Amino acid sequence: MRLLRAYLRRDLADDLAYRLTFVLELVDGLILLAAVFLLSRGLAGMQASGYAPFAFLFVGLAVNAALNVSLACFAVSLRGSRAEGILRVSMIMPTPVSKQVLASAVYPILRGMFDAGLHLAAASLFGLSLAGANLPGAFLVFLIGLAAAASLGIVSAAFAVVFRRGDPLLWLISVISLVLGGVFYPVDQLPAVLRAVAWVTPVAPALAAMRPLLLDGVALSAVGPALAALTMYAAVGIPGSLLLFSAAVRHARRRGTIKDT
Repeated sequence: MRLLRAYLRRDLADDLAYRLTFVLELVDGLILLAAVFLLSRGLAGMQASGYAPFAFLFVGLAVNAALNVSLACFAVSLRGSRAEGILRVSMIMPTPVSKQVLASAVYPILRGMFDAGLHLAAASLFGLSLAGANLPGAFLVFLIGLAAAASLGIVSAAFAVVFRRGDPLLWLISVISLVLGGVFYPVDQLPAVLRAVAWVTPVAPALAAMRPLLLDGVALSAVGPALAALTMYAAVGIPGSLLLFSAAVRHARRRGTIKDT
């Protein structure tokens, strides 16, 4: 808990030190929300998987943005530690690397949840109704989705430790999620090969569960296959990625490249 509090205090202090950036990020999200609303007005009368354009697009963009926070937070933390000159120290601390990695992710994930909540509240001003939503079920899926996305983020951070470059992998995962994950159009409209590729990232199963839960209010049992896929992703991905990151740190120590990471 002491380690977690230290990371939370550090990251909160960083956020408060750049209040303008914090405000601009929220404004940017609201502008995107307004753009989605205007775009959906031009698609009036059309439906995607049975949903109105605004509801379909908003849930897709909101979930993708939140999962991207979880995906990118480890690489961002790694770059910040490198810039501050504390990365080498943290990697030779007696505290297990896996605990440091998990602790560094808590604040960015909480921040992503906070932003998603604000955008969801703002969306109601544009006519999005969640009166019948299964909010407890959606929150559970959201948490599992964040964990699944975090596993890919840890892999990207491990890539950065070994090769001292993490952005190409992070960029590739983000592009696949955005283009093939069902954010802008239903995954079932893609060719069979691309449908399979779409499920390489957690965005596709997360949206396959989140849209029915939020917009139809279905029970968790109704999204069982998507929920099972997402849970398996997180259950295998988190321990596997932590082992990979620990192996990357050991490799960097043996090669003496920790100081350059």
